[in-house]
Amino acid sequence: QGEDGSSAGAATAARQQLLAAVEQHCSNSPCPAGPLSRQFRQLIPSDSVMQSGQFRVLHWNILAQALTGAEGGSHFDRVEPGVTSWERRRWYLLRELLRFQPDILCLNEVDIYDYLLENLAPLGYRGCFRAKPRSPCLSFPGNFGPDGTAILYNTHRFECLQSETGLLIEPNEDGTEFLDAPAAPALKSLFCSD
Repeated sequence: QGEDGSSAGAATAARQQLLAAVEQHCSNSPCPAGPLSRQFRQLIPSDSVMQSGQFRVLHWNILAQALTGAEGGSHFDRVEPGVTSWERRRWYLLRELLRFQPDILCLNEVDIYDYLLENLAPLGYRGCFRAKPRSPCLSFPGNFGPDGTAILYNTHRFECLQSETGLLIEPNEDGTEFLDAPAAPALKSLFCSD
């Protein structure tokens, strides 16, 4: 079940401290940008308080750092120089992940799982990661490892009772099959502490 109140309080303090560091780094960036403007479909009125049993899920393809081309020339010709550099981008990723206070994070193209866990674990997040067996990230110099899918959950709200990962079998054009993409890590059983 969920952690006790003192642990939740420590996570809140850690979140505030991390947010302050994130905002400082983002504002000192060579070309500071505000948070992305997003339009969300509200399933509950935005002014209502989350009720017991309700939770927030954030699903995002974060674009593997190796695939940004930051180390070997950008693949994104309409992006300001430096936007995809790891030194800058890592703070913007954290800001986006933190500002919505998700209870569950479902992330694709993750090649920075250790970095995410290092920063989110003090806030009470745990999770699982499954790398692609033939990740294109591995072919780029300076890569952080293979990309894959990750699910993280807030331990103050959920307890993982069981998890497993698997592989998707994708057909080749000639009809033969090969193992390609990882199936999303499955948290088969989460227990909500509310």
